[in-house]
Amino acid sequence: LIYGLVGRIVLAFGEFAALGSLAGVVGVAVTLSLTLTTPLPGVFIAFLFALFASGLYGFAAGRLAIGRLMRGGSGQQVLIGSVGLSLALSEYLRLAVGPETRWLPPVFNEPWPLMRAGYFVVTATPISLAAAAGGFAAAAGLIVYLARSAYGRAWRALSDDPMAAALCGVDGSAVLDRAFVLACGLSGAGGLIVTLLYGGMGFAGGF
Repeated sequence: LIYGLVGRIVLAFGEFAALGSLAGVVGVAVTLSLTLTTPLPGVFIAFLFALFASGLYGFAAGRLAIGRLMRGGSGQQVLIGSVGLSLALSEYLRLAVGPETRWLPPVFNEPWPLMRAGYFVVTATPISLAAAAGGFAAAAGLIVYLARSAYGRAWRALSDDPMAAALCGVDGSAVLDRAFVLACGLSGAGGLIVTLLYGGMGFAGGF
């Protein structure tokens, strides 16, 4: 979404994944405070928290920091700026949530046997299958969104020829802002998936 639009590499998406994961942990805590005992609403609320927090911070990062460098700076400046952003986000998470790893209670992790060869058994858990399905659905939804929506047309026009797109009325700043929101929101959702699969995430988990 970002590199395809402006040809610049951003190295801070790991920190946005950690941010979304830790926001999802807050969402689970909110669910538990509402005395909801089934795990499915907690997972759903955690994803809402992860998408909202990482998308919001992504919008701020694109508008106030990295986006400005992309509009007027070189690739090296964007690269260095994204490294600085990743360090700042990591330190912010350390100050905000502490240095300890935040753990989630295991959910839907009962192994299902799929195949067997002698004593060797191939298993999968419901949460791993759901994570694979969710990742595929997110990728497919993003492809369809870019292919069928007005934003997708503006994104492709700006990617192909920024000057011609601007002459045709495409607002490059607005397209880049939404690209940051989408990219960072999906990164946050990916970080929460990692946490659901492996159990925990810390402030340096994005590294």
